[in-house]
Amino acid sequence: MKRPLLFATMAWKLRKELRFVWVALRDPRTPKRAKLAMLAAFGYLVLPIDLIPDLFIGLGWLDDIAIVSGLLALAYKLIPAELYAVLRARTEQSTATAGEAQPFRARPNDPNVIDMPR
Repeated sequence: MKRPLLFATMAWKLRKELRFVWVALRDPRTPKRAKLAMLAAFGYLVLPIDLIPDLFIGLGWLDDIAIVSGLLALAYKLIPAELYAVLRARTEQSTATAGEAQPFRARPNDPNVIDMPR
């Protein structure tokens, strides 16, 4: 039971980090070196070039995780602390807003709604 919870937690954290990277890449105040490190991390994940091929199941994925997390850590260090706090706050705000689903409310007399026969 703990393993699915662990994977769900990791997926949630990955989603938050991807949102942060997206926000940081789009912000013009982010230093070019930080953007380059983030793009290098993305490129290492996407491109087929690896230090250790993924044929070695555990070892190949482990080097991907290590290199990508190292590049992202470098990118985060290159971002000034004030800007990092602003970007993190913006990411948290967008995550909270995106996570709230609006309930469906039927509107009577809406011309776009077709009544189905019962």
